[in-house]
Amino acid sequence: MNRRWLAIWLVDWPTQRLRNADRLTETDATQPNEQADPLADREALSKIANVLLQRISPLVAIEPEPLFCGLASNQPQTLLLDITGIGDWFGDEPTVLLEADLVLAEYGLQAKMSIADSSAAAWAMARFGRERIALLETGAMLCTVGALPVRALRLDEQTAHQLDRLGLRCIADVLQLPREGLAARLGSELLRRIDELTGQIPQTLSMHHAEVEESATCVLEYPTDDRDILQHRLCLLVDNVSVNLVTRRRGALRLTCRFEMTEHSPETLEIGLFVPTSDASHLSRLCVQAMERKQFAGLVERLTLSVTLGGPLQQYQQMMFGDDSISQVTTRRSLGRMIETLAGRLGRDAVVGIESSRNPLPEAAFRPRPLAGESRSTLLLGKRAASRSSSHRKSRSPASDPAFKSPRQTVLPPALGPLVSDPLRRPLRIFSEPKSIEVIELGSAGVPQRIRVENRIYEVTRHWGPERIETGWWDGPQIRRDYYRIEIKNGSWWWIFRQLGRHTLDSWKLHGHFT
Repeated sequence: MNRRWLAIWLVDWPTQRLRNADRLTETDATQPNEQADPLADREALSKIANVLLQRISPLVAIEPEPLFCGLASNQPQTLLLDITGIGDWFGDEPTVLLEADLVLAEYGLQAKMSIADSSAAAWAMARFGRERIALLETGAMLCTVGALPVRALRLDEQTAHQLDRLGLRCIADVLQLPREGLAARLGSELLRRIDELTGQIPQTLSMHHAEVEESATCVLEYPTDDRDILQHRLCLLVDNVSVNLVTRRRGALRLTCRFEMTEHSPETLEIGLFVPTSDASHLSRLCVQAMERKQFAGLVERLTLSVTLGGPLQQYQQMMFGDDSISQVTTRRSLGRMIETLAGRLGRDAVVGIESSRNPLPEAAFRPRPLAGESRSTLLLGKRAASRSSSHRKSRSPASDPAFKSPRQTVLPPALGPLVSDPLRRPLRIFSEPKSIEVIELGSAGVPQRIRVENRIYEVTRHWGPERIETGWWDGPQIRRDYYRIEIKNGSWWWIFRQLGRHTLDSWKLHGHFT
């Protein structure tokens, strides 16, 4: 599987940070005439990286320092995200770009973004490309990046000046020259930058890690593998962390337990929670439960418990009269603890909820989501196979397509079809796979009048539609359908569609029942 990288270049970052200081820092809003502070810029950039860690990808890197020579800025202003396999969780890679854009908009930020097969190519396109948002196709990546100036190779000023004297203005000019001549005249550093751009060698990046909210460590007097002792020490660490969380009115959403061995590599347990909590007894029970399934390869000499993800504690106002609110709070807490207990025993990926997706196809309108949060291994590897056919990626910007920010759907006026707010606009029952319809007779409007489904013949009395739904160009082979709501003679309402591009009678399918 090819790796995929998302580069986010914050345009005029110091100015944007000053303009949105109240959202990006803990201090009051910065005055407009205040000078840019490199430390404040880095702190604000780390805050954005922390948000992207939770919302987009668990692998986020801040642009390396010192920044590449030859550029005007001397402070990092680009974030690099490894989104290999992540796109499928959002539906597709253009949706990842849209989600990242929404995250930045929450902080009043504007950026240029690009997705490519290498972090160097993504950085180059985001920094020097003309489009604000670009999705680079694997096969045509060099054609797009080749038009960028040679400075996009992240060269030092002397090498860039020599290339300019030789009349080499863009990357494509450099790629056409023999490698041996480039190495002899300009050094091996230029070849390394080219190989990083093309993905021949990986670029070394230091991944950003969010600051641990709370942490506690226990060093054992004697290394041991006795579970009773380890569980006792771990519960003491939970009590210590819980006290600090309560003081700050924060709760844990993810706990990480690290067991350091005398002669083996450290073992790590990760526990996800449904809602933030600082209840020491509940957290201890989850930690002990996770330890029961863990086999240690050696003797443990040090334990470390960290809250790697937290959130504000939820507080509820109790009613002055009656105990309705008390029962509601109890129900919420019981539900959360039941989910966390099941996730601890069965695995977080086995306890899921349903959330809507931006996929316009009805059969893909919802997807499962772990209620206790995705584990890092799940985010990195992905449970679903990441099919990334190069023929499905385009080098042009998805934002230039009107379907990028909303599903491509066309609905006729209310007189001819259901309103968007109509609760019966979608059937109560949708089949995971549309059923075939045998059309016996077509009406004058081109809608079936008599159909056969599962060896039974039905007569259509009325119909509404069509509502056109089609997938975007980035989703692979395009699917185009015209949906109709039809009324059967017995009073039932069905949802059928015709596949556009096919003019045969077998292009009709039954997709759901309204009643």
